[in-house]
Parts: sequence; C-alpha cells; structure tokens
Amino acid sequence: DHRDLHSFPTRRSSDLIEFEEGSMISAIGNNAFEGCSRITEITLPTSVKSVGAYAFRNCTGLEKLYIGNAYGFTFGENALMGASSLSSIEILGSYDENGNKTSLGDLGNLGSDNNNLNIIIGEGVNGLNGFVADGVKTLTVYNFDELQVNGTEEQLSSIETLNILYYKDTLTADFMRKFGNCKNIKNVNIADERIGVIDAGAFVDLEKVESIVAFDKTVFDIRMFNSENLAGKKVFLKATTNTKTSGEIKFYEIGFKSAENLGNAITESFANIFDVLNDDAARIYRLNIDKSILQ
Repeated sequence: DHRDLHSFPTRRSSDLIEFEEGSMISAIGNNAFEGCSRITEITLPTSVKSVGAYAFRNCTGLEKLYIGNAYGFTFGENALMGASSLSSIEILGSYDENGNKTSLGDLGNLGSDNNNLNIIIGEGVNGLNGFVADGVKTLTVYNFDELQVNGTEEQLSSIETLNILYYKDTLTADFMRKFGNCKNIKNVNIADERIGVIDAGAFVDLEKVESIVAFDKTVFDIRMFNSENLAGKKVFLKATTNTKTSGEIKFYEIGFKSAENLGNAITESFANIFDVLNDDAARIYRLNIDKSILQ
C-alpha cells in the first residue's frame, strides 16, 4: 500500500535515513524530519511525490538531498528552512507512468537558507519546463542535446553559476543557447575534462559572464574570443596534468581581448600560450600548459 511518512520519532539522535528497495512511501509529511540535525544525506525513493511543509526544517547537518523521480514532485512551504548546510539537490530522474523521460517543472517553495545551493539536473531529466529557481544560484547540467530549458527570464533570474557535466565531448553553441533566458549567469564551469572542445559562439548569449573555467587540455574555437561580451573578461584554466606539483589543482588566468584587431591580439598575446593546431582556417588553438608564461 502507498503510505505517508508523517513523523520520525527518533529524529534528534539519528544520522542515517534509509528506505527499503521497492518502498511505496508516496509522501513525506509536514515536519516529518524536523530537527534531525545529524542527518547528512538522504535519497528519496522514486515513489515519493511530495515533501510536506517544514519537513526538513532545522536539519542543520543535511548536506545532500537526492530526488529519485521528480515527475509530479513538489516541496511544501519552507520544506528546507534551517537546513543551513544543504549544498546540493540532485534530481536523478523525471519519468512518467510509462517510463518516458520528462521535463522538470516548478518544485515549489524550498525555503532554503543556503545562498549557494546547487540544483543538479541528472541524465534522467530531459528539460526544465517552467522550472523556478527560487533563489537557487547554481545550476548543474549534463551537456546532452535533448535538454530543453523553457523557463522564463524571471523564473531563472537567480542563477549565477552554470556547471556543465560530461555527456558528449563538445560544448556546442546550440547547447549553450538553451540558457539564453538565464540572463544573470556570471560563471561557467566546465566540470569534466572529457569535455575537450568549446565551440565558436558558445558564450555569445551570456551577457553578464565574468569567468569561464575549463581544463588545461580544452580546445577552443578561436572565434569564441570574437564575442563582444567577452572583451575584458577572464578565463581560468584549471591545470590538473603536466603541472610541477603532482595532484595539485592550479588556476591560470587569461584575459579575453577586444574583437578589434583580433588577429594582432592573437599573435601578440596568445602566441606564448596557445599552440596553433593543423586547422586550415587557423582558428583552433590549444593551451600549452608547459609554456613559461604560465609558470
């Protein structure tokens, strides 16, 4: 039978919440886990469709929350109020009754106190349709072509950081255009070194972008530097290989040049940083981390 979990009597002394495989619990009731300060991580089974008001209030140790199936899922009022350590909510999937992948809608009023909360959209979600960021500043997605981002500018206005996980090895301009309504994105992080190529025009629509973080082996289409909104901005290249200190993550900073006299800017400013690859149009450059200018 479907059941609702209304209360958790030992909440103040427990640090592990487990649901049995095949659990049919359909709802987490109001205040159900309130005050469970020792809980650090919880995964809601795919059967759960709602979390009641203040369900995780003052769960001060809760760091990660996983939602098994977001199809038809909602949070009650201020469900996460006081969960001050919560750093991420990962949406593992969104499947309808027939097992079809669906888009993520409005999750409701999270009431989170963490301004750095990260919403991670898993591979089992094919889009953000009416998704309301509700103060969430960081969004993490996989770069698969099917992903649709249909939220309005108002719904997505709080997002300032976009993390991109690996699904394919090229970050295309078409994929990045999906975030055209995320008008306040300031930071883009390429979070997996397997994304080895950044396409021309990938960041044209990000009018407020301030920094882009990529890995040392990332290949850039040089036309990306021709975007007016990138002039004077910075790209931080995360070096995890070929560095003097093994295992240490280093960041090297390169400034984007103005679109004016782009050819001269490349010759004068990038010659010691980028190696020209064998490209007929001479538009593709690769960072060479061993150059002395970066030491």
